[in-house]
Amino acid sequence: MAKTKDPKERLRKRCVTLAKKIARLKAKEICEHCGKRKQDGWQMHGSHIYPEGVYKSMSADVDNIICLCAICHVGGFWKNSKNPSWHEDPVYFVDWFKKKYPKRAKRLKQQTRTIVVCDMQYWEDKLEELKVIHSPSEKARYNKDMGKTIKEYLSVELRKKHSKRTRFLRELNNVEKEIEELEEELKK
Repeated sequence: MAKTKDPKERLRKRCVTLAKKIARLKAKEICEHCGKRKQDGWQMHGSHIYPEGVYKSMSADVDNIICLCAICHVGGFWKNSKNPSWHEDPVYFVDWFKKKYPKRAKRLKQQTRTIVVCDMQYWEDKLEELKVIHSPSEKARYNKDMGKTIKEYLSVELRKKHSKRTRFLRELNNVEKEIEELEEELKK
């Protein structure tokens, strides 16, 4: 993959890298599909549930990333094996994910329907949220209660700030459309 010169895209990729690391740590570096462990020598990957190319705003959401071993993620040299992989057999894996994590699957599906403005400020806020999650005190807090979702550990203020900015940008977009319509009427 070619390196990008776009600062916003570079920042997004930093966020994705940190989110994948957090997702792997959250799963204790154990493949969520087959149970292989990093400590036994298996390579672990953070795999997006909803693809980052299509759902950019979800690309750095830890809940949208699952920890899989290399075999379960991409197959690769193990293509002839009887084990399915996320990229070789997505239909199987989507079904498996929905059965194993029904609430998470439903929450992510709803999230895909939300329009999010992914400007530079969004990615700066996201990076700060991920740093909070990745801090030693947050990791210890999270490990004490694995039943809670990552979202509960995010900074409430950052989420409120982003929500207000998104609403403002939507309203601004609507006002700009109204102005364009009025200008067209005046031209007639």
